[in-house]
Order: sequence, then C-alpha cells, then structure tokens
Amino acid sequence: MLAFFALLGLTNGDWLARIPALAHGLHLSDGMLGVALLATPAGSVAVASLAGALVDRIGSRAPTTLAGIAVALLPISFGLAASQVALMVGMFVFGVAAGALDVSMNAQAVQLQTAVGRQLMTSFHACYSFGALAGGLVGGAFAWRNVGPTPDFTAVAVPLAVLALVAGRFLLVRGQGAPVGAASSGEREPAAARPEAARPDATAGRRRRVRLSPLLVLSLLALCSLLGEGA
Repeated sequence: MLAFFALLGLTNGDWLARIPALAHGLHLSDGMLGVALLATPAGSVAVASLAGALVDRIGSRAPTTLAGIAVALLPISFGLAASQVALMVGMFVFGVAAGALDVSMNAQAVQLQTAVGRQLMTSFHACYSFGALAGGLVGGAFAWRNVGPTPDFTAVAVPLAVLALVAGRFLLVRGQGAPVGAASSGEREPAAARPEAARPDATAGRRRRVRLSPLLVLSLLALCSLLGEGA
C-alpha cells in the first residue's frame, strides 16, 4: 500500500520539478503555462465521483493497480507534447489517472486500516510526502545534468510502473480483512438502545451541521493551495 502513495508523490514531484523545461521547450508564456497546468486538477475533479462509484461497485484493488500504472507512465506524454494543446490533453488524462488513484488507494488504505485495527492513514500520507520530496530531488538532478524531460520521465516511469504492477498483487480484494463483528454489530443492537432512533430529526440535523463545516474549510484550504501552486 505504501508503494502507491510513494508512487503518486514521486511522480508528481518529478514532473513538477521539470515545469520550467516543459515551458521553455514549448515557448509558453506564464499565462499559457498557467492555463496548461489547469488541465491536471480539472481531470482529477472530473473523475472523483466516477472513481468513487467504481470503487463501490468492484472494489479498490483493480482501480488502484491500473491507475498506479497509468500515473507512472503518463508523464512521458508531457515530454513528447509538441504543442500547448497536446500538453493539456496529456495533463488532463494524467489528472484523471491521478484522481482515480487518489480515491482508490485511500479506499484501499481505509480497508487495510480497518483490517489491522489501528491508525495507518498518517503513515500512508507521510509516504506520499516523502515520495514527492524524492521526486523533486530526482527531477532537480536530471535538470542539473541538462537531461531533457522525456528521458527523465521515462527513467522514472518504467520502474514505477513495474512497482505498481507488482504491488497490486498484494492489495486486499473487496470485503477482505473486514472484522467479523463490526459488520453485524449494528444489526444486533436494539433500536431502542440507539439514541438517534428516538430523535431521528434532531440527530439528522445535527449531523448535517457537523459535516458541512469541515467540508467548507477543506474546500477553502484546497482552493488556497491550488491558487498558490498555480501562481
């Protein structure tokens, strides 16, 4: 599981470090580059709900593996792009793959965390951060040696794609690892023992208020993060 978080971080760190080379090769102004980079988050947003529905339907193992391989290989298209439009198409498709991987690997991580019975999510996200740091160092090293983006992305993509293919064999299948008592504990509990059964309207309203506020805060944080990254 750690391999997929590291893969996404390393891939992002590598190609983001080569943005100046991509812009120089295509003679993009700052404004044109900003528009091109918008394609990646647009792809991630477009696929988020679809990826969630797919994971609910077939599980997270296959989507995580396939999206991991795609995320590893697609940056090669950035270096091969001959125009801004081609770069945007490649970045949009990469955003779709990265968004699908983000959703599916986090679902897989929750499944693994439930099976193990202890908190693992912070370790997974820390692995993404270390991967991004390593990817930035790798991209910077290639840039320092005056290596073009395409050889750089290819050298990183091939081993990462193999890693995703191998690591995917060890992911949990749908329903695997779920605690036996957890699934049926809610069914065995009498309705009268649950306070929300007595006051469904009040409880539902309280839940809606609790869920709305964190969502708005996270949305604002994401907006600020993307604005800073784009600038």
